[in-house]
Amino acid sequence: MDRWSRYYGYNRLPEKTVDRGIVDFHLEEAGTPPVRAGRHITEPDSWVNIDDRPIKMVSGDYDVKEDRIRIAFCGNNVGGPGRGGINNMNAYFDELAKRRLAHAK
Repeated sequence: MDRWSRYYGYNRLPEKTVDRGIVDFHLEEAGTPPVRAGRHITEPDSWVNIDDRPIKMVSGDYDVKEDRIRIAFCGNNVGGPGRGGINNMNAYFDELAKRRLAHAK
């Protein structure tokens, strides 16, 4: 893990409270500027940006209640369609939104 820049953050529920039931994460392989190894606790989705750096990335969440990790994307940032591609990410985010609503109840 010491070769990765690791971002973690809770998400916000619609009423602007913190959802401690789901921890979002985003990892980037360190070594390509400006990516530096280390752990970062952040505001929800503060690491979200659109870029085309040719680095390895992993994004997803840890569901505390289910004790389960789900991966939204894992692979090269500039990869094409297929596992971890945009269609899989859309399905992941749709499913994540449903789980967050369930946590809010």
